[in-house]
Amino acid sequence: MSGRLIIVDWGTSSFRAWLVDAGSGAVLAEIGEGLGMRALSRDGFAAYCHERLGPWRDGVTPVYMAGMVGAPQGWQQAPQPPLPATPESLSRDVVAVAGMAGVFIIPGVRVASADPAKADVMRGEEVQIFGALSLVDWDYAVLCLPGTHSKWADVEGGVLTRFSTSMTGEVHEVMLAHSVLGLAADRDAPFAEVAFEAGLAQSVRRGGLLNHLFSARARGIHGDLRAEDVASYLSGLLIGSEIAAMAPLYASGAGEILLVSNDRLAVPYGAAFSRAGLAFRHVTAREATLAGVTAIARLHAPELFSEAVS
Repeated sequence: MSGRLIIVDWGTSSFRAWLVDAGSGAVLAEIGEGLGMRALSRDGFAAYCHERLGPWRDGVTPVYMAGMVGAPQGWQQAPQPPLPATPESLSRDVVAVAGMAGVFIIPGVRVASADPAKADVMRGEEVQIFGALSLVDWDYAVLCLPGTHSKWADVEGGVLTRFSTSMTGEVHEVMLAHSVLGLAADRDAPFAEVAFEAGLAQSVRRGGLLNHLFSARARGIHGDLRAEDVASYLSGLLIGSEIAAMAPLYASGAGEILLVSNDRLAVPYGAAFSRAGLAFRHVTAREATLAGVTAIARLHAPELFSEAVS
C-alpha cells in the first residue's frame, strides 16, 4: 500500500478524480473534468482510466470509483442492494474491477417495494449523502442532491432509509434541446435571476407543470420573456415544481435541509428554498464525494489507512 488513495466520480457525462493522502485526507492532485462514459465505448473504459490515472498509481495506489461507472451500461456492474444502507453495508458490497488490480467500484442502492410504483435507484449520490453527513456531524437529516436526476433522501440515525428521484435537470435539458421551448432560447445565456424568480412564481400557480411549461413559449412570443431568459425561467418552473412536490414528503417538520451540490446549482436551489420558507445548509458535492468515498474505502481496506498513519 502507498498511503495514498485515488477517488473517482465517473458518470454518464463527466469524469472527476482526486489523489488523496489516506492519512490526512489532503488532496494532492485533481482532475477536474474528463470524458463521461457516454463519450467512450465499453471496451475503452480501462484504457481511459489507465491514461488518466496512470501517473498517480505507481502500480499500487488503490482506486475507488463511484457513480454510473457501476451501472449495467458502465464499466463493470456493481450491486445495487435495497435500503436501508450505511457506509458499512456499502463497503461490504464493493466490487473489484476485473483485469485491473487495486481498482474498485462502490455499489449503488435502491428502493425495494412490493409496490412497483415506489421503485427507485441511485448510483453516486449514496456516497455524497454519507460524506455530507460526516462533514456536518449529523445523524438525522433530510437531504436534497440536485442534478440531472435530483434526489431527496431521509437519513435516520446514520441510516439511509428512503429517497425519491425527480428528473429535473434532464427535463430541463430535453425541453431546451428537443422541444418547441428551445426554438427561441439562448441556451448559453447566463443565469437570469428575475426570470428564474418568475418561473418559481409560475410553478405554484394552478394548472400543473405541463401547463406551466408552455407558458415559456407563450410568454416568449407575446409576453415578457426574452431569449436569454428562457433557460432560467424554465429552471424556476422545474425546481419550483420539484420542491413543491418533495418538500411535503421529506421536509415537513424538518429543520435545515442539507443541500449537496456544486456551487452553480446551489444558487437557484438556495433561492427556491428561501422562497418556499425552507431553511437549508450547503455542502459542496466535491467535498461530500471525497468524504464519503474515503469513509467507505477506510471500511473496505483499513490496512491502507493504518499504514498511512503508522
